[in-house]
Amino acid sequence: MDMDEYEKVFIIDELLPERTFPRISKAIAKMNIENYELVDTNQKILIFSGHLDERVSIPLCPELEPVGYFNCNPKDQELAQAAATFILEILQTNWRYKMASSIHIQVTREDFDALSKKNEQLAESEARYKALSENLEKKVVAQVKLIEESQRQLYETEKMASIGQLASGIAHEINNPIGFISSNLHTAAEYLDEIKSILLPIQKKGLLPKLIKDFDEKEMDFIFSDFNELIHESVEGAKRVKTIVADLKEFSNVDHSEDVLTDLSDCAEKVVRILLTSVHRNINITTDIQPVEKTYCKLGHINQLLLNLLHNAVEAIAEKGEIILSCKMLEEKICIEVADTGMGMSQDTMKKAFDPFYTTHEVGSGTGLGLTVSRDVVCAHQGEIFIDSQLGEGTKIQILLPIMKEPMK
Repeated sequence: MDMDEYEKVFIIDELLPERTFPRISKAIAKMNIENYELVDTNQKILIFSGHLDERVSIPLCPELEPVGYFNCNPKDQELAQAAATFILEILQTNWRYKMASSIHIQVTREDFDALSKKNEQLAESEARYKALSENLEKKVVAQVKLIEESQRQLYETEKMASIGQLASGIAHEINNPIGFISSNLHTAAEYLDEIKSILLPIQKKGLLPKLIKDFDEKEMDFIFSDFNELIHESVEGAKRVKTIVADLKEFSNVDHSEDVLTDLSDCAEKVVRILLTSVHRNINITTDIQPVEKTYCKLGHINQLLLNLLHNAVEAIAEKGEIILSCKMLEEKICIEVADTGMGMSQDTMKKAFDPFYTTHEVGSGTGLGLTVSRDVVCAHQGEIFIDSQLGEGTKIQILLPIMKEPMK
């Protein structure tokens, strides 16, 4: 390395850029020095304040030779010494920086030839690494697909667990209307036999008096009235089954990956209807569903999210309690809250609540994926999820989802 780089002499203009002048002026003003001058070795004024009738010059030497002077009134010499020390520290810092830069440039220049010689070797290495990179890229793509498949299976696992938990309740809920529909149709068939037994002989023989007598004996007024009620009950029961099946079909829509424009308040109401089919304990579920702006989302995943939160709330209540589901707009975001009066969580449990496979239930009674999947769904929709819980008092989970004007990519 050229020794001239070590012996390079800098002038104050190089070590003290003009942009630092205002900061230096403010610092000197705080030292209560009203009249001063900062000059270079040729007495060219760089910074000044007031007027000096008499002056004392304090040399500024970042190395051996001064690069400038700090001039002040004799009465301010002690304060001026502190100001000069402050300026000198700036000069020394910048001097070291410039020296390091000069050395770096020289070292870089010297290394250029050596680097040029290695260029051919690097070209060969580049070809080899390119081949490795292409192979790595293929492996990364395969790994991403594996992760996506694992994520899909995670959703599917939790969905199947939820459906399994709901199955008995839904079977009971569907069985009731199916039962009275079957009973009503059986009774309706008996009524038709009664009507036939009266009307067919009359039709053949034209015996009106016998028709009137049989009408009274067979209580036909009651049959006609009850027949109408049976048909009405059966129609309502069929509608009830249709609603349950439609809600369950929409809930199980997890595998559909496309985003759809959705009213989340409608989703919340449907998920509550599904949950009510399996809640037979003394639990009061109330809703506060307000109109919200429609947003693009993965409908099946949102349904899974809501059902997970409501199911966790049900499981947190030992005997009797209350669950409140609310859906509203909050600061241009959709706010969904599930609050329960259950057992609550400790601070330690809350820290682990989103950990995969962590559960407070007995072994075999829970997957430990409910809140993990819920968090993943919220994050996938660029939202936020918060837990507020007190042990023995209950839990509230709040979700904030942004309004998506178009499908997410």
